[in-house]
Amino acid sequence: MRFNKDSRKHWAALFVAAFGLSIMSTAGAGYNANLTGTVTYLSQYEGGIFMFELGNQPASNGICNATQFEIDPANNTDAVMARMYARLVAAYYTQQPIGIGYDNSGSCGTNGYIHVYVVG
Repeated sequence: MRFNKDSRKHWAALFVAAFGLSIMSTAGAGYNANLTGTVTYLSQYEGGIFMFELGNQPASNGICNATQFEIDPANNTDAVMARMYARLVAAYYTQQPIGIGYDNSGSCGTNGYIHVYVVG
């Protein structure tokens, strides 16, 4: 099968559109809620996973364990992890409220806790 210049443009546009739709559909499965609260607990575990609690921690979150929030380095770059941790530490020591973005529909983090995407 031979492609002329117009048919190549058509297939390229179709590919870009399909790729864009696939990104949009996976992006919606994560960050979908915001919460502002005071950090009452903060810890880093093996593998670089951060766990923390807010004073107004949600009572439930679908199938996830809602006792803590989880930030997993498998889902973030080192720079993003460092920035999130610095913001959490500052909020913890100053006891100032901090905003987070998380998944409230039950897509849990690696260890089964509430998955956080944004801090600060």
